[in-house]
Amino acid sequence: MVTTLDLVVVGAYLLFILYIGIRASKREHLEGYLANNRKTKLLLLTLSNIASAIGAGAIMGVASAAYTTGISYGLVVLISNLVGAAFFIFVAPRIKAFGDKHGAFTTGDFIGHRFGRWGRHVFAVIYVVASFIWSATQFVAIAQLLRLLIGVRFEWALILAVGVTILYTSLGGLISDMLTDFAQFWLMTLTFLIIIPVAWTKAGGMSALTALPATSFDPVAFGGLTFLIGGIFLSGLVLVPEVYIWQRIYSAKSQAIARRAYMWSIPGYAFFICGAILIGLLATRILPGIEPDTAFLALMGALLPSGILGLAYAGMLAVVMSTIDSILLAGASTILKDLYMPFFHPKMHEHELLNMARYITALFGIGGAIVAYIFQDIVQLTLLAAFTIGCLSFAILAGFFWKRATAKGAIASMITGTAATYALFPFMPKIAGIPGFFVGVVVLIVVSLLTKHSPAENLQI
Repeated sequence: MVTTLDLVVVGAYLLFILYIGIRASKREHLEGYLANNRKTKLLLLTLSNIASAIGAGAIMGVASAAYTTGISYGLVVLISNLVGAAFFIFVAPRIKAFGDKHGAFTTGDFIGHRFGRWGRHVFAVIYVVASFIWSATQFVAIAQLLRLLIGVRFEWALILAVGVTILYTSLGGLISDMLTDFAQFWLMTLTFLIIIPVAWTKAGGMSALTALPATSFDPVAFGGLTFLIGGIFLSGLVLVPEVYIWQRIYSAKSQAIARRAYMWSIPGYAFFICGAILIGLLATRILPGIEPDTAFLALMGALLPSGILGLAYAGMLAVVMSTIDSILLAGASTILKDLYMPFFHPKMHEHELLNMARYITALFGIGGAIVAYIFQDIVQLTLLAAFTIGCLSFAILAGFFWKRATAKGAIASMITGTAATYALFPFMPKIAGIPGFFVGVVVLIVVSLLTKHSPAENLQI
């Protein structure tokens, strides 16, 4: 049962996060707002990477799926993060060098450099759609948490969550995002170190796991063999286009720091995702018959004493807020740099850019909240967002590694891959992104081979 002490602890956490956002808002330049003046050090960058990657989908979604179908969904989420980290260990120095040379702020800057203006715009539109869905996933998780915590309707909890997150993110930009991520990482870690041993003891330790049905440890239980194979070979590609990752790499103090930050992120990804799987499995023994999406939260409420429960709830808020602030900033940056400025105001003054970045961040958050109100299934939202972003990944890979790739091929790939994914999603929601990705691959190769290669498209990083 939630007590006044728990509410005080959570309230103190929210006030602290707002304080960081207000302090970080005293920046007068877009370079500081979107790239932390390109001077982020290793520890801050590493912990921010981990906290941003470990959001509602990686914790509440994984625990929910583990509660219903066992380890299979969480296994794919883990593989996705590890493969994505390995990719960025390899390419982060090149991305950092590109960002420094061209003053880049978004992934769209690279797409525009490699595939021209319309490639940049198409990428931006699809990425913004995916970011709306990603942000909705996080908002649903926060609203569910606040609903359990203070007993209000989902709608009011959603409004409170949106208000707090938008305020500190829009005020402070990337440095606010990373500083809050830093604090949220330690709170997330403390929450896991508390709840895992308590739940393990309550469930009966190893005997609780051995008593589970064999399907709980079946790697194909969630989405079948296709989902598992696709997850092993393709899921890491979901992270390739992520603007918030590119922004952090741009912000690094050096190429070496950008690379090492992803090397050191790998243990953090493994700890949190494996912990979420374990908690979902233990919840099936301790709290059978509950709503799966609330498995993690309900377990905390059932096991932790007053005060500690408030700390754990604050930790879960940290899990979600550390991701949503990154998504809000990435989506808003993409709208500003890749859509708004090129079409409407290519020569805006610095203070106008900074204010517009803040306005767009706020409006973007409101849009994500509307999606969250309409669609409230965390796992389905996570899958749709991942599939959408995955349709952009091959254009970026081709931009890195295939000189023959053309702008027409990249644009056609992004559009047809996304269209195929959305056409198939109502019929095969767990694997729609796999055929969508391959449609994009085939289209990019065929169109690139059939179209003329312009000199501008020889540019690589």
